[in-house]
Amino acid sequence: MSMNGQGLRGLLGREIKINRGGPDSVTGTLMDVRWDYMAMSCKEGIVYVNETHVKSITETGRSGGNRAAALGNPIPSNTFLGVMQALRFRRVQINRGGPEKVEGILADANQNQLVMALKNQEIVRIPMQHVKSVSLVRGSNNNNSNNNNNNTNNNGNNTSQGNQAAQGNRSQGNQAAQGNQSRGNRSQGAQQGAQGNRSRGNQGNQSKGNKSGGNKSGGNKSGGKKRSC
Repeated sequence: MSMNGQGLRGLLGREIKINRGGPDSVTGTLMDVRWDYMAMSCKEGIVYVNETHVKSITETGRSGGNRAAALGNPIPSNTFLGVMQALRFRRVQINRGGPEKVEGILADANQNQLVMALKNQEIVRIPMQHVKSVSLVRGSNNNNSNNNNNNTNNNGNNTSQGNQAAQGNRSQGNQAAQGNQSRGNRSQGAQQGAQGNRSRGNQGNQSKGNKSGGNKSGGNKSGGKKRSC
């Protein structure tokens, strides 16, 4: 079934059903039609359906524009292989159900096969012609969450270290200021002591000089007088 005709593009924004039933049946809003696949907005997210496995298309007559807008835009790739390559290293679900349903990390995609890494560390290779649909598993951005948590922890550690450094600097500054004040007080005490010693010395010298001068003056006057006859 060719999907690049004007008739199918006229269903964009409308709710349709791919295939009539079974695990490969998909119901949702048709969001995009490309060379060999179509993108549909479903309850679990955007589903990319391989044209090779589309057996029928049924229009339900309902509009699903609100749900499509809430889920955002699909991957703008012209080919189904391009979608697979854009989803590398993301957690995806291959096929809708049944024994061929596989969920894991899409490790690689080429024209021949997909390489999937499962939770139990199994590596599964799926031939491209057997991939009926692919969808991104919700909550698969765990790496971004871990990076955000690590950034938050790093910011918290940096803030704590900065606070500790600031406290250390303040403590050292206070100790230095106290040391400067103590040295200043000792210097002032020494200066005051020196001034006191000089003052006492001057007072002692002046006192001795006064006493000595008085004694000499009295002695000279008394011994110099002569008696008259």
